[in-house]
Amino acid sequence: MDPSEAAPTLDQGQDNLSSANVDNRRSQLTIGIDPVDSGFNPHLAANDYSFVQSLAALVFPSAFVQGQLNTDLLVSAEEIPPAEGAAQTIRYVINPEAQWNDGTPISYADFYYLWDSMRDNPDVINGAGYRAIKAMRTSDGGKKIEVDFDQRIRDWNELFDNILPAHLLKDATGGFDGALKTSIPASGGRYAVKDIDFARGIYTIVRNDRFWGNSPAATEVLQFREIRSVTQGVEMLRSGQINFVDASPTETAELSYDLIPDAQVRAWDRNSTLTIDFNTASTRMPTPELRKQLAGLIDTEQLAILATGRRTNIAAIPKTINNDAAGNDSTADELRALSNDTPLVIAADPADATSTSAATALVDMLAGKGVKAEVKLVELADIARNLAPQGRIDATISWHRTPNTSLLLASAYGCSTAPTSTKETEDQSDSTTTATTTSTTPNTPSTQPGRYTPQAANLTQFCNPEINDALDHVIAGESDFEETKALVQRYNQEQTLTLPILNDRRLDVLGRNIQGPKPELGQWPIIQPAGVLPTAATWKSTR
Repeated sequence: MDPSEAAPTLDQGQDNLSSANVDNRRSQLTIGIDPVDSGFNPHLAANDYSFVQSLAALVFPSAFVQGQLNTDLLVSAEEIPPAEGAAQTIRYVINPEAQWNDGTPISYADFYYLWDSMRDNPDVINGAGYRAIKAMRTSDGGKKIEVDFDQRIRDWNELFDNILPAHLLKDATGGFDGALKTSIPASGGRYAVKDIDFARGIYTIVRNDRFWGNSPAATEVLQFREIRSVTQGVEMLRSGQINFVDASPTETAELSYDLIPDAQVRAWDRNSTLTIDFNTASTRMPTPELRKQLAGLIDTEQLAILATGRRTNIAAIPKTINNDAAGNDSTADELRALSNDTPLVIAADPADATSTSAATALVDMLAGKGVKAEVKLVELADIARNLAPQGRIDATISWHRTPNTSLLLASAYGCSTAPTSTKETEDQSDSTTTATTTSTTPNTPSTQPGRYTPQAANLTQFCNPEINDALDHVIAGESDFEETKALVQRYNQEQTLTLPILNDRRLDVLGRNIQGPKPELGQWPIIQPAGVLPTAATWKSTR
């Protein structure tokens, strides 16, 4: 099925037992997935894959689900008159019965941990809303929380999704980047993680017996098994060893799965885009003209094929960058001369095979045009924290969440009007935690030196007061989102900031012995950014 015909898209206690010890007499469904090469923290851009987001939706609680209040977790969430000095205040009241599966109550500490981790961590998704929070207060034993914002946030219901167990993660090795690197120690959702077996590629979750909500998981055991080839997936689906597949397509995957009797197949696109971010802090590529010339040398459709290793079922994005400067011999000669002295540096995260393949292909593509470049493989957090702001790379290839909401747009292109170094202060007398800003010297250039500092997810390092003001207005609900997005796109064209390559296309395959939301796979809801797997808590085995 063409992805454009898919169902409407909605934005939205571990033990040491081996998965082999799962009691086969219990109801179980087995799902084929891509090999897992990342950690399990759903808030990190480096972990933003379909399975990680799906697993998070099944084991972690969120304040809102698909825009609706999660009444399992919260009694209420509402805007109240703002506290003194705040532009907006939201009050959350947590269900008294809400708890992690180790018996620890879900409380203010978990909300605070997420805010504290998201507000200035370099590798987070959708951090703009958290950076707008100036203080949090708690009462009623941590079950009532008031959150103060220093600017209005219209879509505050996008915040506090996939809440994490602070009591187990706040002292994690490696900080927030290291949290959930290899395990998920506690659950507050319908399922809890039973076993993570990287060696065998098997990840087992079981019904959370401590879940307090009205609708516990319908199936007792969900087992996720890595599928390393289409042949393996087809054989396992045909034999009934797996009931469902959620995987990246290959050249022949859709055709092969479609030949299985009674199987249903659907292709769809995640709201995630493989993107080239041109670094405006680079000393080698400081001008829009040079960046535009570089963009003009890139064949994005060819790059999409080389990055994915396939020519079919690929969601390549036609290039829209204005190429007026392309073909200008003097500019091209300047670019070649610059690269002869010092090769351009293209960064990618080594954990992501598609990004690294794209970076390698881009270097070869540029070499064919007489421009020297080299690949630098480094973790995305290090790129955002150090290499990009320090001007040590010229471009980054990585996955970006598609900026189709005001907060995502602000997270991708926003800048801080004050330095981002923060220090927390906690007033124990009234249980209030605030964030204070200390003066630092920005280490990145901008259109207003010393005034604007790029936020963590802004890998282009580009800051502009007109964009920043427009983003402030749109996240407050004071201006039109499409007009603001058009303004950002205009600057993107003029300054040559980003170049999208392809969307993250997925392939779902429904096999036998499984009852899902609807008889037809095409009618199963797609819950962005995960897919259909967040609905697995309602699936039943018919075996």
